[in-house]
Amino acid sequence: IGLTISDVSKRLNIREGTVTDWESGDKKPTLNTLRKLAIMFKRPLAVFFLPTPPQEPPLPTDFRVLPEDNRRPLTKQALLAIRRARYLQSVATELLNEEPAGRRLPSLERVSLNDDPELVAERERKKLGIGVVDQQHFRSAYDAFGKWREALENQRILVLQSRLPVEQARGFSLIDNQLPVISVNMSDSIHARVFTLFHEYAHILTRVSGICTPENVSPYDTNPQSIERFCNYFAGAFLVPRDVLGQNLNAIGIRSSHMIDNRSLFEIASKFRVSVQVILRRLLICEFINRSQYKVKLD
Repeated sequence: IGLTISDVSKRLNIREGTVTDWESGDKKPTLNTLRKLAIMFKRPLAVFFLPTPPQEPPLPTDFRVLPEDNRRPLTKQALLAIRRARYLQSVATELLNEEPAGRRLPSLERVSLNDDPELVAERERKKLGIGVVDQQHFRSAYDAFGKWREALENQRILVLQSRLPVEQARGFSLIDNQLPVISVNMSDSIHARVFTLFHEYAHILTRVSGICTPENVSPYDTNPQSIERFCNYFAGAFLVPRDVLGQNLNAIGIRSSHMIDNRSLFEIASKFRVSVQVILRRLLICEFINRSQYKVKLD
């Protein structure tokens, strides 16, 4: 659960050596201590009486990019969020298996990092059944999140929200089950949550579970085998299709990259119910602006 030997000894007010002896089998804790450990580790008391620890699936691959000190170990809060998601995934799968045999699950495409994210995004938008006109009629970013979440759940993807520090992770995905899971961080801004939703959807399509901070991935990454680059590219292309972005630029009279001002950026972002950063990235990737213009606007 992300606690050290020192953490446990301090909470129980005992020597670190005693905890080490329990774990090595040289000593045995009392039943009263086991009850305290069960509460601390968020485990049923019965787990301590099993002959071997129960098998658990591995954690999702850590794709976090944290510029301050790179990847810090997952905290107790993050590990509990993943454990809770796995529990809800197992319960939902049991309920799913009780449905009438004739009902088939929608099939999720499997994509490769060599696929064109623009084409994959276009295909998946059609599958979810929400057009750009529908998107631009969402009442707010919160309404957008709700509508997108419903569309993904219609594809039998369980969408959860967890609350943990944003620097820990902005979202994660679990695909080691017939019912994939996307979890986004409730502590994040609503626009960031919408983007993370589709970043993690791309992880499900590539069949690679991940713990991610998509906003920290550089748009300058050109490595064709970078899964985080692919997932970010897909999320941007899904939410802001290239041709519609060009039409919006023309509609507000922008025919030169030098004419893109802050007001226009916010106007376009508002139409798509995404952040200005997403629009900036799309403008850069679609070559409506160059790198120096992107950096100036981002700063």
